[in-house]
Amino acid sequence: MDTNNLINSVQGIWSTIQPVVDRIIPSTITLSMSGLFLRRKSDDWKKMQTEELGKIAKDMLNNGDISPIEYLKFKNIKQIALKADEFYSNNKNNSVNKENLGFDWFIRYIESASLISDEQMQDLWARLLAGEVIQPGSFSIRSIETLRNMSKKEAECLLEISKYIDEHKGSFFIYDDRSLMKKYDISKKMFILVDCGLIDSGLASFDGVYSRGDVIYTVGNLCCKANTKIPQEAHIRIYRFTQTGNDLLKLIEYAPDENYMLDCCRAMKKEYPILNITIHKIIGVGDNEDSFILSGEII
Repeated sequence: MDTNNLINSVQGIWSTIQPVVDRIIPSTITLSMSGLFLRRKSDDWKKMQTEELGKIAKDMLNNGDISPIEYLKFKNIKQIALKADEFYSNNKNNSVNKENLGFDWFIRYIESASLISDEQMQDLWARLLAGEVIQPGSFSIRSIETLRNMSKKEAECLLEISKYIDEHKGSFFIYDDRSLMKKYDISKKMFILVDCGLIDSGLASFDGVYSRGDVIYTVGNLCCKANTKIPQEAHIRIYRFTQTGNDLLKLIEYAPDENYMLDCCRAMKKEYPILNITIHKIIGVGDNEDSFILSGEII
């Protein structure tokens, strides 16, 4: 695509969704978006900013000014914008960020999100936009492209498998234990997410020397830690989520399966006896983000 065609393409997309940006998202999302583009100054454009968007879009469709596909994109973006503003408003960290969204990022987002009409998938796209506005750079263009290519079934698979993920310092993984994967029907879902590029295909491990009190992983309000009397080396086998997988997990609200967590700890205790593993409830946060106030042993 040459430069002129690219400019025309961008102008065409923007002419469809600019009213949404100006009218539907009245908070920081608007500020971050609108600064990236030149506003039209014609009387018709000013009128579009003051009248009801739905009626305008319908009239434009009836008059042949936009195609049915453009009208559908408009409706999709309008819905996603409404949802994004709601997610943004409800986020406790929604302070104004002076950084603008990158132009390339924004165009990729609009092109992709405008094709999404399923309400549950729109929720993911809205959360992605709100999250990027709150903290630019949180979601890469690769994350946009991956989400664009995911089916609703694959997104539901991510939600399902999120009940069985463990976390260590902001990175997510699934513990490699065949009996647990069979018991909780994890393997098939995991392979689907490998195909999506959300989980690394190869087996990895946490290689480290663990001392008394070192956190091995956390999930929900539970913490698994080592209690060795002297430092011990261990190689804990895992399937690691990719960076894109870590990004997309931020978009979903999930409730960890506590029974799985307890079974996971029991399996680790059996496989790595030198670590003297225990599991605790997290009842508070310590002086830094990697330290926790823990209850007594659960197991």
